[in-house]
Amino acid sequence: MTGFLKKSAWLIMLALVANTAAGSEPAKLGEKLLAALGGEAAWKNVQAVHNTAINHHPQARLPYIQEYWYFTGSPKHIVKINNHDMNRMRAYTEQGGWSMLRGEVNDFSAERHANELMSWRRSLYRKVFLLANRSPDLRLAIGADGSLEFYDAEQFIGWMMINEGGTPTRHGGTESRDIYTEFDELAQFGNIYWPMAGKDESGWRFEMLSIEALDDEPGISTEPPI
Repeated sequence: MTGFLKKSAWLIMLALVANTAAGSEPAKLGEKLLAALGGEAAWKNVQAVHNTAINHHPQARLPYIQEYWYFTGSPKHIVKINNHDMNRMRAYTEQGGWSMLRGEVNDFSAERHANELMSWRRSLYRKVFLLANRSPDLRLAIGADGSLEFYDAEQFIGWMMINEGGTPTRHGGTESRDIYTEFDELAQFGNIYWPMAGKDESGWRFEMLSIEALDDEPGISTEPPI
């Protein structure tokens, strides 16, 4: 075989591999998920997600309002929790983080900070953002249980069960299928769709009040308010 023919055969093989990957079952499932949550146009340019929800936790005497901001470009997360019993807040960036309870601020330990950074990477918001941007670092696979598995730069970042319509029904950030969040049906919030409620394996439940996918980064500080 001449050099030209060898090169042509190699290019054809690469094209076949690429087309097979693009049309593979994991890719199709990822497209279904993205479409169900609002589509590429709704998520591609999102800089941050801001939501508020009512939370019910077995260890909390009363329900509480949780408000948080998740930033898509690099690790940055801010959470506020309020009810009659408590007033909490926490925030972190790639450099470090802190938590505040009833006005007392404590810096994250190195272990806590590392766990929070991994939690940021495993977020469902991050997965949808990577899907919408066709990230070359994102790889999808089908797990043994039929779940859609996500890998970012070959690091496992979670799994998701998705129904026929593309709606996520269960999501987990670790390989264990015993640690998960289970979702109710989707509701429309502006130009996106998101689960209106859900629960986890411990008995914690949430009811979404509002959610915004922001194309501009909000000017909220990650410094303690005191």
